[in-house]
Amino acid sequence: PKSGGEPLAGVTILGLDLYLPKWQERVIGLTDLVVPEDERRKGYGQALLLEVAKRLRDELVNKLEAHVGESNPAALRV
Repeated sequence: PKSGGEPLAGVTILGLDLYLPKWQERVIGLTDLVVPEDERRKGYGQALLLEVAKRLRDELVNKLEAHVGESNPAALRV
């Protein structure tokens, strides 16, 4: 929140530069997107992912890869 306090969403970003020689592009992985239960369905997770994508684009990352379990329909929709 802009006023401080606990974050409303979080995500883990993994550098996949190990694959740079094979894929010929910079790629990062996203995992562990977390939004507290009482803050879900308010757009915080989606806003976080958009902000991450914008910042990574500025750092010349060409591709994002996210892994989501089939048992997580909310994450699959995003």
